[in-house]
Amino acid sequence: MADDSIQKIRVTIRGMEYTLRGQASEMHLRTVARSVDRLMEQIAPANPLLDERRIAVLAAANVFDELLRLRDAHSKLQAEYQNLRGDHQNLQDTYQGLQDDHRNLEIEHRDLVAEHHSLQAEYHTLRAWHQTLQAGQQDLAAKYHDLEVEHQRLQDQYREFQNERDNLQTLQYDLEAKFRELEAEHRDLQVVNRHLHDRYRDLEDEYLGLKDTYRKLEDANHALRTECRESETEYQNLKAVYRELQGKHRVLQSEYDDLLELLDEETRIS
Repeated sequence: MADDSIQKIRVTIRGMEYTLRGQASEMHLRTVARSVDRLMEQIAPANPLLDERRIAVLAAANVFDELLRLRDAHSKLQAEYQNLRGDHQNLQDTYQGLQDDHRNLEIEHRDLVAEHHSLQAEYHTLRAWHQTLQAGQQDLAAKYHDLEVEHQRLQDQYREFQNERDNLQTLQYDLEAKFRELEAEHRDLQVVNRHLHDRYRDLEDEYLGLKDTYRKLEDANHALRTECRESETEYQNLKAVYRELQGKHRVLQSEYDDLLELLDEETRIS
């Protein structure tokens, strides 16, 4: 039988028969009748002065009171359900956001791992370069030491030359004094000069030879001083190159330390 067909049954409530009509099933209608009968049976002992009609009114009032309470509870449950649906939607949105954040973090993690490998490769390259620079610095230090030794040797030679030049100057002064004495003697002994003319030419030739020797020594002294100045210039240039390499070494050392700190931070983050 269809649900929208009219049901018609006979029921007994408080000892009296009634006819119930409705679209509900027979079982439902009988359950309603039993519930009303049981409710009236509960009300009657508590209100012995009431007739059946008033008992029925009280039963209807109790039923409507329960119905209203159920409706109110249903409304509250619906409101709570809506709140829960909102919370559920918020949780779903939060979960979706967390999934997006997780994917972004995974991408960022892969990028950081790739960057970490890149930094490790760059670190090894810089370390090899640093070792090469250290070897070059050691070679330059050895060359610098050799140049210092050579410079000291040239300085010693120059001092020896200065001493020799001082000796030659002293000799020149002595020769000039002797020449002046000879001139004085020549003026005093003009007569003797004729007999000693040959000796005088010999002394004059000796003097010219000494002057020629002195000029040669002067030329040698000039050449040696020029060589010393060139050596000094080369020495200063090498010192400037050495200081420049030291500056580059300090810069590379600073960059190397920064890379080590960055690698430590990346390792802690990982």
